[in-house]
Amino acid sequence: MRDSNQKRCASVKYVGLDVEGEFKEQWFSRRARNLRFKKADARTFDGYENLSLVFSLFTLQFLPEKDRLALVTKIYED
Repeated sequence: MRDSNQKRCASVKYVGLDVEGEFKEQWFSRRARNLRFKKADARTFDGYENLSLVFSLFTLQFLPEKDRLALVTKIYED
C-alpha cells in the first residue's frame, strides 16, 4: 500500500500491526521514514483515532467470529 501511494501522498504515515512477533524480520526489510510496525492485537490496539483509512489483510478471518463486529465498530467509532 505504501509503495503504491508514496509518490502521490508522501506525507501519509503508515502503521502496520501484527500480533505475531516472529514477523519482525519482515518489518525491518521494509523500513521507511513514514512506516512503522507494532506488535499488537488489533482488538486491543488504542491507536485508531484520527485515521483516514484502515486496511485489513487477513485480520478479520483469523479473529473469533464473536470479536469481529466489535473490532469493526471500534475502528469506525474512533
